[in-house]
Amino acid sequence: MALLDAGRVADADAAAEAVPVEGAGAAREGSYGVAYGNRGAGQLMAELGQLAWLATEPGADRGGRAARRLTHELLRAADAAPYAGVLRLLADRITQRSLQAGGFGYTGLDDFGPPFWRCLALGDAARLDLLRRLLPADGPDIAPAPGGPSRPFARPPRVRVHPADADADAAGQGGGGGSGSWVDACAGTRYAASAGSAEAFRRGDGPARSARHPRFPRFPRFLDDVADLLKTDPGRIQPLLCGWFDDTRRLQVAPTVPREITVAGAAQALLHTYRARALDPLVEVLADTAHPRAAELLDALAEDEPAALCRAVERRAREERPGGRSAGTAALLRALAAVTRPGLADRAAGLVREYAGRCPDRAARPVAEFVARRLDQGPAAREALGPLAVELLTGSPAPVRRALAAVLAGAGPGAADPMRRALLDVLLAREASDAPPTGGRGHGYDTSVLEALLGAAAEGMARRPEERTRELVHRAGTLLVRTPEGAACFDRRLVELGRRVPGFARRVGEWLAAEPGEWTAVVGPGACATLAGCRS
Repeated sequence: MALLDAGRVADADAAAEAVPVEGAGAAREGSYGVAYGNRGAGQLMAELGQLAWLATEPGADRGGRAARRLTHELLRAADAAPYAGVLRLLADRITQRSLQAGGFGYTGLDDFGPPFWRCLALGDAARLDLLRRLLPADGPDIAPAPGGPSRPFARPPRVRVHPADADADAAGQGGGGGSGSWVDACAGTRYAASAGSAEAFRRGDGPARSARHPRFPRFPRFLDDVADLLKTDPGRIQPLLCGWFDDTRRLQVAPTVPREITVAGAAQALLHTYRARALDPLVEVLADTAHPRAAELLDALAEDEPAALCRAVERRAREERPGGRSAGTAALLRALAAVTRPGLADRAAGLVREYAGRCPDRAARPVAEFVARRLDQGPAAREALGPLAVELLTGSPAPVRRALAAVLAGAGPGAADPMRRALLDVLLAREASDAPPTGGRGHGYDTSVLEALLGAAAEGMARRPEERTRELVHRAGTLLVRTPEGAACFDRRLVELGRRVPGFARRVGEWLAAEPGEWTAVVGPGACATLAGCRS
């Protein structure tokens, strides 16, 4: 195996110093003997770990020989996987040194630059994990200080900062626009140039300004290697990059960059920048990744590539397997709920309608989340939602109506919204039309939608005005008690909720005491007694 693609062939000194190993699963080339054949794998790894420490100590003279021995040993392995512990230690030490020095270019560890990690005999997952550890070692793109190395630090990626990372600039630091804006990833690198140009994230404020002096060449970056892997095999690398979303370590950035950038943010940026190479697989991976950053990236794709999200929903609507992937579809529909362009918004509504009708059990949660998000987007979005919501409430099977009942009874700032009230009236009218006449028998009458409404009313009472909760409970009860079976169901559910939801039994007792004439016609005496005994 070649030692380095930059032509760094081990010199005679390194070859003499390096002790070739034929153990821990590493096959050797040529006529190298088994120098460590009488030693255990544990001792071998301990010795290599010691070399990793020595090779990354400050001072070129002190670490040079150890670095040559270590690179010679690791790069000759036909399979470097058994050395994973040593490689992780080495990567962490390099990152630590870089953070202390102000960038990889100041560390003097050129033997362990990006070419070294590219040449290791590793699979994608192992290599990418090491590059993730090394990403903060990339330095900011500035000219070297006097007496420093002749190569500048790399330009930082431009990413959309997740809200959790933007607290420090909530007050609006200079430049860069508001928090949450999308910006470039890897713009200006050799990888971006080979793809034409790195695509800007939407809502960006132009390229990040850099203090890099034109006469200083750019030092290779670990971020570039990640981008290269992603471009070469996006279908394999995209899921691995989604595994970076919890890595909140900061990258080193130039002083002119106004906000913090993390490893997780860089992963988002790379996925968005190179999305065109495997767009549909990316949408599927993000939909099935239960993480706020995946949802955030789906939101961006809903703006930039809405047709891809529509295709994903269509594929999932055609799935025949029980259960499907409802959580991922919910994420897709939540993102599509932000689409406001008339033609695309109509297509999204059509997909929701088709999905709800074709597989109501799977569609219930995603459709309800789509409606909930539209309701929270302001008057224009709510008005556009109206026809679809009415159709869903009046024509959908019970599973979809149950999920929508919980949305319309929702608590929080929008609970008293007139649109929610109007749609709730539509739902209750639909349920009333199914109920038998007052006093009639209710055999086969489906009370599940009204039960869902009652449960949502109780569970959200702490976040909703009391009068609104009282109204929801009373309206659900009024419809249920039209039949003996419905009345028994209402009493049973009241007692269950009174025992489970803190404060609900006490609240119902207060309503009964304040307006006995109105409530005794709805709540049976047995339920009243039981609720009185479980008030809390």
